[in-house]
Amino acid sequence: MRMPCKIGFWAWIIASLVFHAATASASPCEDPAAGLLGPPELSIRQGELDAPRSPCVTRALFAHAQATALIDMADFYGTLGAGIQVGARVPFRGLEWSLSLRAVDWRFVQNASIAASETGLGPITLGVLYPTIRTVIHRQVAILTGVRLVVPFTDSTYDVPVGAVAGTVDAAIRLRSWLALTSHAAVKGWSAWPTGGWDGRGAVVAGAGASFLPWRWLGVHLGLEAQSGWFGLGLDHVLTRGGASVPLRKTGRIGVGAVMPLAGAERTNLGALVDVTIPM
Repeated sequence: MRMPCKIGFWAWIIASLVFHAATASASPCEDPAAGLLGPPELSIRQGELDAPRSPCVTRALFAHAQATALIDMADFYGTLGAGIQVGARVPFRGLEWSLSLRAVDWRFVQNASIAASETGLGPITLGVLYPTIRTVIHRQVAILTGVRLVVPFTDSTYDVPVGAVAGTVDAAIRLRSWLALTSHAAVKGWSAWPTGGWDGRGAVVAGAGASFLPWRWLGVHLGLEAQSGWFGLGLDHVLTRGGASVPLRKTGRIGVGAVMPLAGAERTNLGALVDVTIPM
């Protein structure tokens, strides 16, 4: 009677190893819950231009409500910002095409003597992204490489033409059915064309994180990001990023996220996000 027990035991061990190996080597984008394994799409500056995202291509409508706060008690200075970004993503001929509009852009500034607020519209951001799957040490890595463009003359909060462009790379590797590692890198530039002159800035961004599925209906992300170049050659920021999301209509999601700078020249204290992605 011991032989069947031993056979059953080793069969269970082999089946478990095969199952975990297959799960570990699967593409991060094959599972319907893949949308929960991406980072919150939030950046300190430039809205959607250089925000990290899941490398999985999707056909969806989305709305992102974002807010930022800078409070400097020592200098009696503070700024608040809030906005709603709406857009769509559509795969076509092996690429993902995206279009988004900052439908509301509100800013409030106060110092020791004055307070002022402003509400604007825009800008429009276009994106073209190319998805690939690569095998690294027997594991599949999803990579999304693209270019995003802030269309000049579409931001009403500026009195002069402004535009921006970024090259981005997002990647994810699924280590377990409940765990994925993510990374993000971007090179971005911003320009303004006042009468008779020109002004511009640029930066390099890199970050990494881990996404967890403690349950099939909940995704949790934690990560770090560093940026340099926006305020000069030094460190702009090292920030921590966190978020959580739940599924919406199979491949969609409802999520919340936040970023908090820990070091660097960046004075913004906190950024927050509520996002809704609805599959089409």
